[in-house]
Amino acid sequence: PPRSTLFPYTTLFRSVIRCGQAPAQAFHNEIRNLTISIGRGNPRAEGLRFMSNNTGCVRQVRIISEDGLGYAGLNMAFSNENGPLLISDLYVKGFEIGIVTGLFINSQTLENITLEGQKKYGISNGGQPLSIRNLNSTNAVPALFSTTNSLTVLAKATLNGTGPASDTSAIINTAGS
Repeated sequence: PPRSTLFPYTTLFRSVIRCGQAPAQAFHNEIRNLTISIGRGNPRAEGLRFMSNNTGCVRQVRIISEDGLGYAGLNMAFSNENGPLLISDLYVKGFEIGIVTGLFINSQTLENITLEGQKKYGISNGGQPLSIRNLNSTNAVPALFSTTNSLTVLAKATLNGTGPASDTSAIINTAGS
């Protein structure tokens, strides 16, 4: 089938920065010490579309939507060959989803993650083996949504539900459904 059928998110959204693409030859990609802003009025924007194989990282990065619009701050769900990799000291403000992971091979490790002001989920895991340590989420939506054969390990999290989220679950796991 055409690539757009296998990975429908590859053509729907525009990224401020794209790093890597399939096949799995994106070794050692690194983004460090950077602020990415999508500005205002960009509902189909992603801050960073990131891919790395075996050894790669995003460290000390801020991804901001000035008006809260945009699809994802960090998108790692556009290829089934993404990881193992490390995301560390990441701050995401705004967007529909703060961090999107997906598909089902390799693994992704996140630590020291701060999410605020998302409109749908803080993190959406659509099948990735995902390890998260020190997640801080302040949102009116669930901090973590995990589905489609996902495995998510969460340690040392502070999940602050505001508005509608103060009466709902901070974590939604439908992986076994």
